[in-house]
This record gives sequence, structure tokens and C-alpha cells, in this order.
Amino acid sequence: MTDNILSAFFTFAVLVGGTVAIGSEWVDSRAAAASRVAAIEVTLPPVTVIGRRVEPTLVAADAGVAPVQRLQ
Repeated sequence: MTDNILSAFFTFAVLVGGTVAIGSEWVDSRAAAASRVAAIEVTLPPVTVIGRRVEPTLVAADAGVAPVQRLQ
């Protein structure tokens, strides 16, 4: 009998906790948006990439496998 009561209590506690968590985030996001400071824009120097392209890898179909002959 006590396990049924505890199960119901824990389920109710999880529902209440989830509601409080979601509600606090919803209320807090409005306050944070109002007090947010403008973001600072940062410009990084350009990057030059120097290198050579590697040869494309061979696929089994390109590796000299005899073509499949089909009857017509």
C-alpha cells in the first residue's frame, strides 16, 4: 500500500519540479533579454591555406575490374 502512495507522490513531485523548472526558465529568459549587453563584434585576420590536392582515391569499379557482361 505504501508503495502506491509513494509512487503517486514521486510522480506528482516530478511533475511539479518540471513545471517549476520550465516556468523559471521562461520568466528568467525575459529578464535576461532585457538586461543583455550588446555583443562585441570581433574580426579575425584572413587565413591563407597553402597545400596540394591529393590524387583521388580509386574505387573498386575504377580499379580495372572487368565490366559485367549482360545477355541481350
